[in-house]
Amino acid sequence: MKVKYLSLSAAVVVLSFVGTIYTAKSDAIAKNSVGNNFSVQALEVAANKQLLLAQSNTDKLLEQCVKRYQSKEYERALNSCTKAIEADGDNDNAYLIRGTIKFILGDYKTGIQDINRALAINPNSEQGYYIRALARAITGDVKGATEDSNRFLVLNSYSVDGYSFRAMVMLLIDDYKQAIENASQAIQKNPENTNGYIMRSFAYILSGNDKQASEDIEKIIKIGSEPGAYFFRSIIRVQRGDNKGAMEDLNLAINQKFDEASVYAQRANVRVQMGDMKGAIEDLNMAIKKDKDVGYFRNNLGFIYGRAGDMKKAFENYEKALSNYQKSNIFKGFQSPLSKIFEKSAIKISPFFWEVKDSQDALGYLNRGMSRALLLGNKQEGIADLQVAANLFREQGKQDEAKKVNEMIKKINS
Repeated sequence: MKVKYLSLSAAVVVLSFVGTIYTAKSDAIAKNSVGNNFSVQALEVAANKQLLLAQSNTDKLLEQCVKRYQSKEYERALNSCTKAIEADGDNDNAYLIRGTIKFILGDYKTGIQDINRALAINPNSEQGYYIRALARAITGDVKGATEDSNRFLVLNSYSVDGYSFRAMVMLLIDDYKQAIENASQAIQKNPENTNGYIMRSFAYILSGNDKQASEDIEKIIKIGSEPGAYFFRSIIRVQRGDNKGAMEDLNLAINQKFDEASVYAQRANVRVQMGDMKGAIEDLNMAIKKDKDVGYFRNNLGFIYGRAGDMKKAFENYEKALSNYQKSNIFKGFQSPLSKIFEKSAIKISPFFWEVKDSQDALGYLNRGMSRALLLGNKQEGIADLQVAANLFREQGKQDEAKKVNEMIKKINS
């Protein structure tokens, strides 16, 4: 009987220093990979189970489920999987695929129930333990996540991917010591495989060892298959004041086709610090072209136009930024396990990320309010925006910021 491999895609979030978070979909996932691509094609969730596609109704429904999932028809994909289960209640593949899709869609509770059923039918399913470990880690089940990652490692014959995966689970449950140990085991097994270095660099960052993290990122770059490593190194270089080095890294990332919206936004930020306002505007417009719904791009563009003296365009972009904040969250889409690790690592490197995550809407009102009151002479509407900003800061527990905004309001009124 012929075998066909199932490859389900996942989502990963890329972070930029200017606070943009961009969600991208990977096109395909290699069997049991745990981040083979440091870039937007990093793996978080896969159900690369060998499917025996005979001509039975169940198999046809499963194949239909996979095709619909790959074309992003998620509800129809789930419907096909459910019909396959109704046709054959003992088909572990059907439960495995449906559980994986639910997991990717954020329905962890019922997704885990499906994976539990798949594992009850087939207790030696590598993919079942893989997916359930991630779901348990994300939902805070430390003991269950650890047990599942251990079982996956055994079934995976203590491979590089097995250790790298267990390192990722340890990162998700904040056990950085174990993450480093497992990633180091992966590196020891194959020093030319980037998975171990990727996971260990995150663990070092999160445990406060920037020096070791930088060394691992250098090794990832030396191996040469991960253009996203240049992007991550650019964040570290900006923090160290090395804008020239950061610019070189971002150019390398873009030249190697790691040209996501957030990379252009990051380069725009570096250009501003280097005094290249024209280049910064071009980069932010490119970022907006790639992802028009991220309000922080517009906020930054408004700020740059303001510095360049074009108050009309500054205000226009602040308006559009607020519109984007109101209709969509900057953390849109499925945030996968490795995405969460990216986010935690970037916040550790630069607290500015946390500021952006919590305060994007407040900053939007603050910028527009200042523009209205001080640049356009519309004091009343400007103060109204500033009051909204102060209230948002207060709600977010940022009392100092709220106090400063209220002081601005008093000065404008005086």
